[in-house]
Amino acid sequence: MRVNIYTWTGTLLARFHAQLTYPVSVAVDSAYCIYITDNLAHCVVVFNYAGDVLGKIGSPGLTNYPFGVTILTRSSLDTGPNMSSCASHVNGSPNGSELVVVGEIFHSMFIYTYIHIYIYIDSARKLYLNANVQQ
Repeated sequence: MRVNIYTWTGTLLARFHAQLTYPVSVAVDSAYCIYITDNLAHCVVVFNYAGDVLGKIGSPGLTNYPFGVTILTRSSLDTGPNMSSCASHVNGSPNGSELVVVGEIFHSMFIYTYIHIYIYIDSARKLYLNANVQQ
């Protein structure tokens, strides 16, 4: 898959190729890390603007078939719904902390369950996880 990065005015900034099985969603954080969900690989792959893989978030059983990813700032966490269980991890973190939110979907017969997985990596590279299930 080819990833193109543009400015708001449409100027091409960078372009790279990424080996992804089934990319679905993309988000960019304030440090210009690019998060792309790989649905069939059950993870989110993190790239820099040069196309280098900085890491992967998730695995089968943890982030099954992720369909969405977004980045929430600390100010969003303080006021956002359904985030109170994560806020305790974030409140003690440095200013400007961000949370990666990965969404996945499960279905069984006629019941669809949406699971939002909140993943936070602090400045010491510690990983915090929490899940919120909605039917």
